[in-house]
Amino acid sequence: LRVNLEALALSSLIALPLAYGSHVPVLRPLARGLSQLRFLSPAVFFLVLLFAVKNGHAVKVGMLTLGETFFLATTMVNVVQNLPREAFDEARVLRMTEWTATWYVVVRGTFADALEAIRDNAAMGWSMLMMVESIIRSEGGVGVLLLNQERYFRYDAIYAIALAILAVGLLEDFILRQVRAEACPYTTL
Repeated sequence: LRVNLEALALSSLIALPLAYGSHVPVLRPLARGLSQLRFLSPAVFFLVLLFAVKNGHAVKVGMLTLGETFFLATTMVNVVQNLPREAFDEARVLRMTEWTATWYVVVRGTFADALEAIRDNAAMGWSMLMMVESIIRSEGGVGVLLLNQERYFRYDAIYAIALAILAVGLLEDFILRQVRAEACPYTTL
């Protein structure tokens, strides 16, 4: 859970500013380029991360963060690019500066969508966690535990682990849904 939450926070801190920046024409190619990397497995960056960071935990979090960042950037770039031009026209009529209009229309206007995308990324993080922990086994984790049980064909333990992951994932999803409902009461769930 800790690895997943760390990666989710880091991917949000990286992807959301880039996606919001895709409204600015100069940053649009960078944001779109980052979103195109979603076709690469985070395992491609294993060797780079292995030499760039100091321990196995950081490599695990880094690989998971990269995978989540690519998908979150893709979702949010599409949300930002599909904003109606009328919203910006309305902001200009209200005599907002370009930066103020960007804040209200792009950042605050898509906050509910960003929370929903983060919620989806949390679910994808649980799927990618098995792959990441199978590569970096030094810390253990549910991925290592699952693979060890699979090696000895202990299906009862495999299903118990899978159900535990499902329960924790559903709890995390419920909490994120409640955060979205509290932060954005004007949206439907």
